[in-house]
Amino acid sequence: MVAIPTGLLASSFAEQLRKRREVFHEAVLHSLIDGHVDEEERAHLEALRVELGLSAAEANQAIKVMTNKRVHSQYCRHCGHKL
Repeated sequence: MVAIPTGLLASSFAEQLRKRREVFHEAVLHSLIDGHVDEEERAHLEALRVELGLSAAEANQAIKVMTNKRVHSQYCRHCGHKL
């Protein structure tokens, strides 16, 4: 009797957290358009992080991952030349 509502609640919580992370990742991608995150963009991302309820470690990890993805998408993984 308790298992079904508990499962639904946990699923809903997980979905909301996924959406928050997605919003933050989109903001990081937007900040990385010029290739780096400047102080103004970092302040905006910090405010968004607090608003979304994400931890500082999670936000820093997202920024690091998105920066690495952007760098890897600009250079050939085989020869290292700019694409």
